[in-house]
Amino acid sequence: MKKLFLFLIALFLIAPAFSQIAYQQGDNQLNFGFNVGQAPGIYGSYEVGITDNISIGGEAAIGFVYTLVYFGYSSFQTNFRFSGFANYHFGQLIGLPDEWDVYGGADVGYSIWTKDSDVPNSTGFDDVFNWNENSIMIGAHGGGRWFWNDKWGVNAELGGGIGYFIAKGGLTMKL
Repeated sequence: MKKLFLFLIALFLIAPAFSQIAYQQGDNQLNFGFNVGQAPGIYGSYEVGITDNISIGGEAAIGFVYTLVYFGYSSFQTNFRFSGFANYHFGQLIGLPDEWDVYGGADVGYSIWTKDSDVPNSTGFDDVFNWNENSIMIGAHGGGRWFWNDKWGVNAELGGGIGYFIAKGGLTMKL
């Protein structure tokens, strides 16, 4: 146990010495992980650095919502989200260490909902529960990444906009 503890301390002290700048022009990154919000699920995105401070990318996500309506009736909804985004990276601007990437940005996309419900139509509950509907998403987000080496890091992001809020966390891989 003592050896494992010493190894972890050495890893966190030595890893920053091998890292490069967390974000720069020409970077290609994959981000993936879990999200919570209207429909908890998983996400994946691809991001390209077009300048030293600006990146663009696309994201796809899938989430699930199970609702017990009443007297044993239930609803299961699936949410598919597709979006494009642009980020401004300001970690270097505010003097953060090279392994940190902090950014803010805007996104636009589309959210598609499917529903499987066993609630009888005669009850009127389908109307009362105001099920989620397909919609355009326009919003803003902010987040950060920490890279423990030249290829791998962790990420976290908060965002929201018209009709949605989302919190994400996962891994980032530089290509």
